[in-house]
Amino acid sequence: MAVCFGMNAAAVDYIVKGTAEGHDGTTVYLRDYNDRCMIDSAIIVNGHFEIKGKYGRDAYVRVEFEREYANIVLSDGITEIDFASHGPKNGSTANQTLNDYTEYETSFFKAYSDSVEAMKLRYPDKNDFLREVKACGDRNRSLYRAKIDSIFNNNLDNGVCEVLLMEYNHLLTPDEWEKLYATFTDRIRNLKSTEEYNRKFMSMKRTAVGQPFIDIKGKDMQGNPASLSDYVGHGKYVLVDFWASWCGPCIQEATETIMPLYEKYKNDDRLVILSVATWDKFENSTKAIAKHGYQWSQLLDTGMKPMEEYGFDGIPQIMLFGPDGTILQRDLRGVSITNSVEEALKPENR
Repeated sequence: MAVCFGMNAAAVDYIVKGTAEGHDGTTVYLRDYNDRCMIDSAIIVNGHFEIKGKYGRDAYVRVEFEREYANIVLSDGITEIDFASHGPKNGSTANQTLNDYTEYETSFFKAYSDSVEAMKLRYPDKNDFLREVKACGDRNRSLYRAKIDSIFNNNLDNGVCEVLLMEYNHLLTPDEWEKLYATFTDRIRNLKSTEEYNRKFMSMKRTAVGQPFIDIKGKDMQGNPASLSDYVGHGKYVLVDFWASWCGPCIQEATETIMPLYEKYKNDDRLVILSVATWDKFENSTKAIAKHGYQWSQLLDTGMKPMEEYGFDGIPQIMLFGPDGTILQRDLRGVSITNSVEEALKPENR
């Protein structure tokens, strides 16, 4: 188990306490989200616990035991935990800001979800629905970005900024990240999580639409060495589905979208469909392929390399490559997969 060390001038003297009735003898852990390591721990006694110590910065941390957790900013003084709301019950100004942001985030995304549900009724045609959802998403993204920018800029010297870095990681384009990264203080720039996010965005930029593919090595269904370059860059369009056997949305996308596409184009020599098993064990991938009846080409046992090279941290990630290996589309889902393939195969686009 990794343990955090290190002190500096911005060290905090913290007391984290809470109630956990019925769990006497259980250990409560305090972990740093940035380093993914343990800071401290305490035993629950008479339904209560208290973790007291000193740490190198007012970090964004997770307090957890068994299946219970709460997220707080580790601050000077006493912070009381509320496991029901997964946050601080009381504490520093930074923790109040964290609570305010969490409430805003919850209400914002509920309103967005409600809007999407209303659109399902208003637009029965799937293409019309997806068009309206995208337009709504674009509008809401701008509003959400403005809000978190405001909070971020007012909390550069405390752990709230670390919370919002996680949001930026999912929200920004590579160009937007570069502009934001240039404004970071040393405190933010030197975080391990910032370094990881920066590598991801640089990978996204290297593999943006219009860039050449990057090769990935793995195995074929028989366990023999194989590579992405065995399929991409040989004069055909290649639809690549990065997936894993444990990923429910991956199975759903393959069954509902990729399987019908394969049946439609399996005898068309202009198109190859390839699934690349990512972050998955070889034997688990082969079992899932047999179970679900996937008939198209497979590249297995690639580990984390696709995510590292192509800069994505969620699957399925579906991309379309051109005949020369150029990336034509990425982040495809649902009907956009079918539309992209059909558009590429039009006679005038050959």
